[in-house]
Amino acid sequence: MSVRCCGRPGTEIRSRALAAIQLTRGIHPIAKVKARGEERRPAILIRSRPWKAGTADTPWHDVFDPDNGRVRYCGDHRVDHTVPVGSTQGHKALLEVSAAHRALTASERELAV
Repeated sequence: MSVRCCGRPGTEIRSRALAAIQLTRGIHPIAKVKARGEERRPAILIRSRPWKAGTADTPWHDVFDPDNGRVRYCGDHRVDHTVPVGSTQGHKALLEVSAAHRALTASERELAV
């Protein structure tokens, strides 16, 4: 996959990792990488379909507030999932990084996404 930095020609970055990043699920945790001797997750991507909010299929309303660094995301556990609520891949990743963001020491919080 090739991605252009800022859309400018001559700034292409080729990466297999970027090719694997797709927003096909509601919550897509990017694979962990090693940084400063620790494993950390560079990002968790969240996708929403605001035009479906309030419908029979999607009765909830997701809220994205990037100016304040907040997301209230209601969906990731469909009715047909057979695993307990909160144990899907996306929810597990969010719970994991949530603990890091709420850590008591600055050195622990530095490991957060």
